Amino acid sequence: MVPKHVSDAQREALEAFEAASTGSPRQALFDLLGSPQSGGAGR
Repeated sequence: MVPKHVSDAQREALEAFEAASTGSPRQALFDLLGSPQSGGAGR
């Protein structure tokens, strides 16, 4: 979904944006922070 050439920061921002556009802002925040509740950045 996210191009390989983007930086980690850009990728995380894109993932957070996608999460916010498809789910709850609260979940997007958990994703951005890498909360264990959402599986963090390893998902």
